[in-house]
Amino acid sequence: MKLSQACLMLSYLSFSFRCFISTAYKIDAQDLRSEFRTVPVHVQTTKADKTGLEALYRRTVEPLSDSERVEKEVSREENEIENLEASLEALLELLKSIGTQVDSVISGEVEGDAKVGRYLTESLAGVPTIDVELFEKAYGDSMRDLLMVVYLAKLTKTQLNIAERMLSFDLKL
Repeated sequence: MKLSQACLMLSYLSFSFRCFISTAYKIDAQDLRSEFRTVPVHVQTTKADKTGLEALYRRTVEPLSDSERVEKEVSREENEIENLEASLEALLELLKSIGTQVDSVISGEVEGDAKVGRYLTESLAGVPTIDVELFEKAYGDSMRDLLMVVYLAKLTKTQLNIAERMLSFDLKL
């Protein structure tokens, strides 16, 4: 299915998807008209897709001001960092366990299983390699940008409050 053939509709209660296919009506080589017909669709999402859709859903369900949204994003970012750290620690423990098992098979202490070996090979081949410095730079830049937006939003809010007070102050001369 092409992106141009799908329509995503957001409502306050759910997401609904409708897909269309274009049918052209022709006589000989001359196009008369096109008609869009609805076709059945079944949506299968990955965990990454669900995260993105949840973010879209939250924005439609929780209409917030820009400063409230930024503050909420900062707190969510802090929680995500903690969750990411915990997930990475759990992953590191699993990798240590797998490494110990592989070392035991290589040294001959434990008999190897070809099916498990193929599964590990396929799993490790699918892991993308990323430069640690590049990742840290990209993540750090994103965090600095977010914090700068929070700072500017609070600064603007303060300036508006001061301007409002100055305009409402009545000088009697």
